[in-house]
Amino acid sequence: MPRFEPYTAIGIKRVPCVRCGNPSHASWNVCADNIGKRIQFRGLCLECDIGLNELAMRYVFGEAKEAEIVAYKASVSR
Repeated sequence: MPRFEPYTAIGIKRVPCVRCGNPSHASWNVCADNIGKRIQFRGLCLECDIGLNELAMRYVFGEAKEAEIVAYKASVSR
């Protein structure tokens, strides 16, 4: 069933990651998936959240943002 409201901090932990099925850590939505519909929120586990952010940063900025990628990993992995 689609989720149209962001997850709460407690609620997100009850949702399986949309990619791998592990417990979620972050709420996420795909802009291209929302055309003509309401925004759908999905959960991502910590590992998939880090991977998606790393992929996006490298896609947009190339290797110029390596320090930021490392800092993000450190900030969410505490």
